[in-house]
Amino acid sequence: MKKAIIFAIIAILVISTVASAEKISDKQNDVLYVEWDENLNSYKGISSSNKPNIDIKEVSYEIKSDGNITLMLKVYGNIEKSDKIFYWIYLNTTDRSYYLMFSNKTQICYSMKGGDVSTYLQGEVEQVDDTIIAKFESIELGSIIEFLAYSAEYEKLDVRNRWHGDWAPDKFSPVYEEKQETKEKKGLPGFELILILSAITIILWRKR
Repeated sequence: MKKAIIFAIIAILVISTVASAEKISDKQNDVLYVEWDENLNSYKGISSSNKPNIDIKEVSYEIKSDGNITLMLKVYGNIEKSDKIFYWIYLNTTDRSYYLMFSNKTQICYSMKGGDVSTYLQGEVEQVDDTIIAKFESIELGSIIEFLAYSAEYEKLDVRNRWHGDWAPDKFSPVYEEKQETKEKKGLPGFELILILSAITIILWRKR
């Protein structure tokens, strides 16, 4: 009997072994006030302070050997529930993409294969103080293509206008190239992807 219990415990530990994981740390006080410049036809950003509730501290994912996936976003302040504040996590793999959008009235957690809505699977969301956690059970695994997080506080619900935002990693900021003194591009594909994902998320939420 004791041997059976020991083997059962070992089996559970093996099943829950971490197969893949990544954590991205983001520096403090790097929130930007971003606005569209019509003359330059690009975004411009100004450093902004005193926004700890959207100042990302770290974002991570953990994939267990049994296929369970956990996404986590942590801020330096506390997760704020406001109609004008949003938090996103996006994990893209060769098999499936995983999305989380969290705000006061919209908490959406799902995965899909490409843009095929018929493959939509619901995840679970938890929020405690400074952390948002998204969990997916036993879903197809694939190689990691892209992983990022984004938080924003909008003056108006218009992502093309003015807002405070933080990105992890920083390269997905629409003004990252300007900081790196690179003028060839006017924003990164990753940032445009966030805008698209936001629209898709809202459409799916309305269909629920």
